[in-house]
Amino acid sequence: MSQWFVQQDDESEIGPLRPSELLDLVRQGVVTPQTLCRKANSPWCHAQDVGGLFRAADSQVAGYRCPHCQKLVSQPPTYCRGCSKYIDEAIEVMRDANSSKPQGRTQASAPSKNRLTSWSHWVAKFKSQRSKGNSD
Repeated sequence: MSQWFVQQDDESEIGPLRPSELLDLVRQGVVTPQTLCRKANSPWCHAQDVGGLFRAADSQVAGYRCPHCQKLVSQPPTYCRGCSKYIDEAIEVMRDANSSKPQGRTQASAPSKNRLTSWSHWVAKFKSQRSKGNSD
């Protein structure tokens, strides 16, 4: 799975982030087109130069499909009723915010509670530092 890093205004970085976590930061307005980010060990670039990042952030999850049998399942982690397999990663069925047509793509399941708490902490810290920078 690819890992992303985001540079804060004070030049410290947040990461590694899952692609879904990077998208969450875009949706929350923490990552803007001018925010510096990088994938794994790649050079830093502006978020606006990451192909499809802002378009993907405009998409919404419409449902999930089992990666084994393609049946609709509830949000992972779950068991598939179609093939009786445990699912910790599913195919997200995405709906573009500007369209009613769903599109499927593979994504990791939702972060665990501990990871979500840590993630929420980083988002709050990042927003706080950004607002301090804007008030100067």
